[in-house]
Amino acid sequence: MRPIQLGGHSRPITRVRVNRDGDLLFTCGKDNSPMVWFVSNGERLGTYDGHNGSIFDLDVDFHSKYVLTAGADCKFGIWGATDGKNIVLQQPLGTTDRCTCVKWNCGSKKFLVATIGFKKAYLMIYDFKDVSKWLDLDKNQKMACESQIPSPPPSNSSTFTGHTKKITEALWSPRNKFIYTASEDGTIRKWDVEKKTRCSENKFQR
Repeated sequence: MRPIQLGGHSRPITRVRVNRDGDLLFTCGKDNSPMVWFVSNGERLGTYDGHNGSIFDLDVDFHSKYVLTAGADCKFGIWGATDGKNIVLQQPLGTTDRCTCVKWNCGSKKFLVATIGFKKAYLMIYDFKDVSKWLDLDKNQKMACESQIPSPPPSNSSTFTGHTKKITEALWSPRNKFIYTASEDGTIRKWDVEKKTRCSENKFQR
């Protein structure tokens, strides 16, 4: 078997994903150009242009129609998977909160975006059941998230139950009741989506 070498990124690659059908390969890196390739011959289908900085993560939906991206420019993006059309490029939180991880849920009716600010990492969950709402967004409009995990602590409380460093990977449970997150703070956590609270935590010593 002869390996196929893909040459496109100018800086280190941060994520590689394959679609459900196994015919498309999606890559992103520390340059600002997420890319999609044909698995059969290694030919590049296209690039998702719009971010201004490193891309930490990307994910493709169940039907290979839409792609999510998470960037160091503090924005997440939604793109047409095969035509490269940008549907939205949005800041979920403040201008200093980088987007570090994105993931479609089972069924691709919702998605999450992980953010990291000053020692606080959040999961922002967005509803994608009505795709037309996203397609009709004006460039200056911003879609509100459905929920934030963990819930922001009261202003008079210093307690924070979330990750204190970047979330590098997140997975939905099969019925979308829970989210599992892995962070650079050395912990893997399980979250209850409805209650917006942590269910359990495993800590690994280096």
